[in-house]
Amino acid sequence: MATEIKAPTFPESVAEGSVAAWHKKAGDSVERDELIVEIETDKVVLEVLAPEAGTLTEVLAEEGETVESEQVLGRIGEGKAKKTEAKADKKDDAKADKKDDAKAAKPAAGGGKQHEVKAPTFPESIQEGTVASWNKQVGEAVSRDEVLAEIETDKVVLEVVAPADGTISEIRAEAGSQVESEAVLAIFTEGAGGSVDTAADEAPAASADDAQGGRAESGQGRQRQESRQACCTLRQGGCGSAGRRGRAS
Repeated sequence: MATEIKAPTFPESVAEGSVAAWHKKAGDSVERDELIVEIETDKVVLEVLAPEAGTLTEVLAEEGETVESEQVLGRIGEGKAKKTEAKADKKDDAKADKKDDAKAAKPAAGGGKQHEVKAPTFPESIQEGTVASWNKQVGEAVSRDEVLAEIETDKVVLEVVAPADGTISEIRAEAGSQVESEAVLAIFTEGAGGSVDTAADEAPAASADDAQGGRAESGQGRQRQESRQACCTLRQGGCGSAGRRGRAS
């Protein structure tokens, strides 16, 4: 049974793209998750991977053709890739085991609660912004209030920060994508990135003087953290210049 190769789901601001290059031709065997074709838009170049191992039996959209979101580009059929399928199945099983272990570990660390990471609320004079950059990638551990991404408008650059310790599990608006106020940029999962806090909690007090100094530093740290959380709230809420790069005072 043939498997369809489809163009990716384009961001809302991208209407169509063009087939930039095919890395395989009809009759070539392919492995699962191998790069087959690239789709170029006016903002980004998107890679299309093989959904299954097999043989590329049909190319429906030639290089240079314009395609829409989720359009069928070609088909993969069963054929010459039996050996590669066996290798791919072993790799998939190993990956699945690792993913299961990771999923089992996450709830123990932080409960695995998911959050939507949204763009800030833009001022009334700003209709939309552009995802300037992602400072963290999918699966990378981050700490609470750490900058995840930057949204650039024609007036200011707004920072989007982590709602908790954890990881980005999915990025929905790639760098270069245009987004509206409060658009969902990514999905964030709690449960990682808290090792710094744990190490700080476990640090012993060497003496009574050190304990007093530690309490003073702890109080200052709480003040800095509360100030930082307040700043984060302003940035997420789009209030004035609090979200500008450099946190202009």
